[in-house]
Amino acid sequence: MTSTFGWRTDHITPDGVFLLPNTPNTRADYLDALTEAGCTLLEVHDIALDGTPYGDVSEAAVKAKGMPPLCLVILAQKQK
Repeated sequence: MTSTFGWRTDHITPDGVFLLPNTPNTRADYLDALTEAGCTLLEVHDIALDGTPYGDVSEAAVKAKGMPPLCLVILAQKQK
């Protein structure tokens, strides 16, 4: 799945709005990094813009919905 959707992260302060750089990492990049670091993935949730679980995140499903998931929530545990 592509990771570039044209969204920008901003931080609003009394001095103005600051646009933060977005990293070009994919969902798989985050999951792979955790497993390569010796973590077990316990739960992975993709959250839709309206706050509900996104469900299928395949390229076809994302295209059909017309927008990507908004948030990736990962619960992982480091192996000892």
